[in-house]
Amino acid sequence: DIQLGRQRGWYSNVGETAPDALAAAVPVRIGGEVYGLGFVGPEYRVRPRLDRSVKALLHAAADISAKTSI
Repeated sequence: DIQLGRQRGWYSNVGETAPDALAAAVPVRIGGEVYGLGFVGPEYRVRPRLDRSVKALLHAAADISAKTSI
């Protein structure tokens, strides 16, 4: 899963931490340090919107990183 996440640029957790939950996260660089930005929700609600939500998450992470780079 870690290798897949690195390849696609985002990571997921489907029911691993909480049953019926789906989470996605991306790394965010702020001032030379790496943080995480993500979302979680019921799988039945997140799954149909996953592609769109991940694109928004990647965009937000890039925007944050660009605005906070030194």
